Amino acid sequence: MQYKQRRRISRDREENVQISGAVFDPVKRKILIVDDEPAIADTLDYVLRTDGFEPVCVGLGQLALKEIKTNEFALVILDIGLPDISGFDVCRELRRHSNVPVIFLTARSDEVDRIVGGVHSEAVGAVRRG
Repeated sequence: MQYKQRRRISRDREENVQISGAVFDPVKRKILIVDDEPAIADTLDYVLRTDGFEPVCVGLGQLALKEIKTNEFALVILDIGLPDISGFDVCRELRRHSNVPVIFLTARSDEVDRIVGGVHSEAVGAVRRG
């Protein structure tokens, strides 16, 4: 995987960001955060806003699917353990409509192993949260 960080060239111009083949151009900066824990979602929202992105936060898988069908996102950060449907099911349905990169969030290390091991290859990666 190829990772490049966004570099600020001047106040008015920034280079595109490339993460695993997906280019974040300055116009398309919306990121969907799907997590039912407000502390996690608020932290991600703050960090992404501070870095110039436009995060959209939802706490349910069904709401995430509605957002994906009506908006274009550069990235989806997706919790696996959602209260209504599994993050894996959200990702499978998302793949029917979009090729947007997905990063899974999980509190369980065995789920990270399954994702990284290729069981859920529709994700760009997985992050274990504490």
